[in-house]
Amino acid sequence: MKKPFLVMLVFAMAVWLGGCAENQTPQPSRSHPDNWASAASADIEGHGEKVIAAGLASCASCHGQDYTGGNSKVSCFKCHDDYPHSEGWTTPANGRFHGRALAKSGYSTTGCMPCHGEDLQNSEGKKPCKSCHALYPHASGWMQNSSASFHGAWAKNAGWDLSSCQPCHGSDYSGGGEKQSCYACHASYPHGSVWAEASGSSTHGAWLAGRSFKLDECKACHGSTLQGGDGKQACTSCHAAYPHEPAFKFEKSAQQFHGVQLKALGYDLSDCSGCHGADYMGGKANAGCYKCHASYPHDTDWTAPEAATSHIAWLQGRGHDLAPCKSCHGGDYLGGTSGKSCTLCHSAVGGPENCTLCHGSTDGIQPPKDTQGNTDETAMGVGRHHFHVVDKKYTCLLCHKVPATYGETGHVKDDTPGRAEVSSLWQWNHANGSCVTDCHANDPTKNYIWNH
Repeated sequence: MKKPFLVMLVFAMAVWLGGCAENQTPQPSRSHPDNWASAASADIEGHGEKVIAAGLASCASCHGQDYTGGNSKVSCFKCHDDYPHSEGWTTPANGRFHGRALAKSGYSTTGCMPCHGEDLQNSEGKKPCKSCHALYPHASGWMQNSSASFHGAWAKNAGWDLSSCQPCHGSDYSGGGEKQSCYACHASYPHGSVWAEASGSSTHGAWLAGRSFKLDECKACHGSTLQGGDGKQACTSCHAAYPHEPAFKFEKSAQQFHGVQLKALGYDLSDCSGCHGADYMGGKANAGCYKCHASYPHDTDWTAPEAATSHIAWLQGRGHDLAPCKSCHGGDYLGGTSGKSCTLCHSAVGGPENCTLCHGSTDGIQPPKDTQGNTDETAMGVGRHHFHVVDKKYTCLLCHKVPATYGETGHVKDDTPGRAEVSSLWQWNHANGSCVTDCHANDPTKNYIWNH
């Protein structure tokens, strides 16, 4: 009888305890309601609205002070890559700076939109990005040249003040914390502080020289004609003649021809020396003026007759070839594209081609002087000319082939056999200054050497 009684007693106590449990007051639950993780809709208030209203501090007790899980073992970052934002989120030097986070994502702002809105200018995030960044996030047409929102158009309207770009792109625009360098697209822009200076390894001249003076990259800002474009700055505002136009080199009849332009400038070459060098031998441009012009630009002593660098000395050293002079002074030497007439000084018949300018004097065209300016009889070019012409009354034609024109073959350039075109009849030997002629009797007491 004892066992049945014990069983009944245990059963009665269980029933009684169950009844007590049903009558207890329910404890509040720490779990979130259904749809807590859902985005807001007309019927659901998601956790985003609750967090914005109550603040993140209410989440820390379960999810931890760093929101990586805490007691709940559920990290906010399981769904949110960068939210809640860290303490250094707005500090550029901090490893958790939002700029660095964006750089890692390729500057995708999709993850920002749920709080800051699709345009990132407010929404429930209460913090529009442009409250700190005047330009960022960039407009949709920021990288499109034809767009009204193009960054080039913005920079132009801002007077090319790029200081607002520096927080993200760095003070030198080479990337900054976000590693997004302006030079990834622009080879030379933004320009350095010494870009416009005349000399130096970081100037635009040096930069262009390193690229064989190809101006294609400049045209993106300064326009196809480099006269301003969106860059506003015309290259010719500093360079009177550069960039050179297609007609600059060879089209002599064009207004853009360099000879015509120099004439209009009074032949002031100072603007040329910046690229072609102070001596016009090439400079940064590596293009010497003398590649095309044998003697121009002229030396400062060009018109001083006795100077070693005068035009007289220059012509003597080059066989008195006047062809290079004609390219600027004209075929008639009256000015040509230079506007400078040679006949102002060389006023005799023929101008610079007058015979006595090179040999002879007012007494005639025979030396002295010879073509090198010598007057002494010991000079081969002078020799016994005076005796033969003045004393003996021999004409030039007796010994020489007299040219019909200055430029006749064999006259100026010594390119035919027999110096000074001495007739072969006389068997002239220039090496020893002798000739074979009946005029000279075979008399050992007489010296028949031309220049002795």
